[in-house]
Amino acid sequence: MTAAQFEELTPAEAEDLLRRRLRRFLDAGADPAGALLLAAQDRRVDAIVPMITWNDLARVFLPSATGAPPSDGVFKKAWAGLFFGSSGMSLTPPIAGLGGATPPSAGPSPVNPTGPNPAECGRFAADICKVYLSVASTGTATPSDVALLERSSPASVLNRVAAPTLLIQGEADTLFPLSEADANARGLAANGTTVRVAWYTGGHDGGTGPQSDQDRLDNLTDQWLDHYLKGRGPVPSDSFTYSRIAGLDASSNGVVAQAFATAAYPGLTGQFTAPIKLAGPAQTAANPPNGNPAALSSLPGTGGGVASFVRGVVTDVPGQHADFYSAPLQQTIDVVGSPTVTIRAASPTGTAIVFVKLYDVNPGGSNTLPDGLVAPVRLTGLPANIAQARPVTVTLPAIVHRFGAGHILRLTVASADQAYASQAAPTVYTIALGAPAGETLTLPSVHGVQQGSSDRAWWWALGVLAGATALAVVALALIAQMIDRPLRLVDALGVAALAILWWRPADLLDPSFQLSFVAALTLALRPLADDGRRGVRGWLARGLSASAWVAIPGSWPRTDTRQALRTQRPSCAKSSNGPESMPVIWRGRSSRGGTSPATSHPRVHADTLSCPTRCLTFRPT
Repeated sequence: MTAAQFEELTPAEAEDLLRRRLRRFLDAGADPAGALLLAAQDRRVDAIVPMITWNDLARVFLPSATGAPPSDGVFKKAWAGLFFGSSGMSLTPPIAGLGGATPPSAGPSPVNPTGPNPAECGRFAADICKVYLSVASTGTATPSDVALLERSSPASVLNRVAAPTLLIQGEADTLFPLSEADANARGLAANGTTVRVAWYTGGHDGGTGPQSDQDRLDNLTDQWLDHYLKGRGPVPSDSFTYSRIAGLDASSNGVVAQAFATAAYPGLTGQFTAPIKLAGPAQTAANPPNGNPAALSSLPGTGGGVASFVRGVVTDVPGQHADFYSAPLQQTIDVVGSPTVTIRAASPTGTAIVFVKLYDVNPGGSNTLPDGLVAPVRLTGLPANIAQARPVTVTLPAIVHRFGAGHILRLTVASADQAYASQAAPTVYTIALGAPAGETLTLPSVHGVQQGSSDRAWWWALGVLAGATALAVVALALIAQMIDRPLRLVDALGVAALAILWWRPADLLDPSFQLSFVAALTLALRPLADDGRRGVRGWLARGLSASAWVAIPGSWPRTDTRQALRTQRPSCAKSSNGPESMPVIWRGRSSRGGTSPATSHPRVHADTLSCPTRCLTFRPT
């Protein structure tokens, strides 16, 4: 685990670092918090760009959506177990006879000679291993456990970080949610450090995000390091930028993100809020023994594809949750930040662990849990009767999500979640809204201004190139008419086609490119008087043979979403578990024109389709 006392460089190490890097650039590598910790120890660090990092490790693994300290938090067992499990696997002894290696003799771990068995904790230090074994067994942390985790956290040293910091955090991240970057930003700003915050649609659960997001982050990083490291370029803006999945990228079969920006970072409370009235009676929710079975809201460690599928289709276990609904929205609401709500709970044992979630329910009844994020809450001192329960304010995880007009918001309070530790003893909770007559859900938002796509300039350049290509083809056609050598023109255009295929294959497969070449070739191959193929038949023969030269690449087997897609809807329109639908964003050119067809993706919505992804098939036409 990263700890501040191990981050300071010796003079020899610092000199070696300076020789290997341009000036004094820190490459944090796979340890994003190490950038903050090292910058706090060594003032020679000029600029840092921590990405999807943490602020307080104790709060990360023992979160509480009520603001309670980590000692009263809920243990994030899935992620913790994943880290310790992967560490233990790395100590698997080699097989004798392979590469001259022999299995080690039995005895204490060479890493932790006096520590626990390495099969329990792998390469982790003995003190960290002891904390994990204790918390994983009891579900709670002692003050000494919390203190040890805090020593491996940037929160304890932010007041010593002077290097300008660009904080990049993922929106789809159940390990280090947006609240961790928010805490880092507030801590750095309080010390007068130059800081900028950027969110993107990826994260530990969402991966690197779509290419449009990657390009945006690369551009922000280049600007930051060019100025603060190399001393080139203007001072980077301190605006806050974020992105939201907006549609399908027809040129890559992936998704495309739209970027937005505001003049200053608004935090998780947004620049303004939208109150939404929730309603529903008090309900019971059974807590299963040892939290099994439990709802599956996320799959830690699986990244984008599988995690996105789980967020889209998995629902809560019947009998283990209470649901409260809003009326259909009169207008679209773009949420950017952490929603808040007030609930009440009663338990015969006086304690309860619950998980609060905010679902987006489209008019077809499909539920979407934005990025699989849940708010864990540990409650103590509860009465047995709900009428005597006191309201508790819950801050839900920060999200970037568009709730469309006509959609319903569903607040779910579940008794168990597979990613967290629950109470071992079975019992039945009673859950109600904070106010008996109904509760207000507060949704934060910002005045975000949409930013130009990073590839718009590319499409302009491509258009200019296409125009220049068309002019060159026409010029060659005229020359061919003058010298009456059409076969050499075919050769020239064939070389050009192959060159474009090598440089930009997807554009050669575009129908507009194919038609431009076909038209030019047909124009150039006018009937000849002495080739034995006169009249219309000769003209057609030469035109078809020339057209085939360009059209053949278009017939190669491929999945080309630049072509129009036709959707089929099997009998699934009434499904309530599927992800919501969304329109295709056509970033390429279309040979047909007209209205773009639609398909679906689990992370966004539109009113065009209500059929889940698994019920759709796509056919190139």
